[in-house]
Amino acid sequence: MKITPEEILSIVSDYYNLNISQIQSETRKAKIVYARHIYNYLAKTLTIEKTEYIGLLIKKDRTTVLHSVKKISNEIQLYSDIVNDVFLLTERISENKLVIKDIDLLQLSINYTKSFLN
Repeated sequence: MKITPEEILSIVSDYYNLNISQIQSETRKAKIVYARHIYNYLAKTLTIEKTEYIGLLIKKDRTTVLHSVKKISNEIQLYSDIVNDVFLLTERISENKLVIKDIDLLQLSINYTKSFLN
């Protein structure tokens, strides 16, 4: 079964104890902006959806999504707490779907991140 950005958004909002409407809002509160960045990163790396659609779910444009992906891609190399969040969220996402156990979603996500840096 395929993972959808909607499911990722729901899992991210639960993980950070936020409402989806908070993630969709225009607020610049650090906790909400961080959750928004993480959602964009995971939705882009774990799904095949277009950037425009990923952004549409949180009322942002494609360039905002790409900015978030690049930001998290860079910061995942520097901060262990971001790696931990991405790992735990990826685990939660994979628990909600029948994911082939041989595929390590975190490794896929990290490989995608490395492709951004090259």
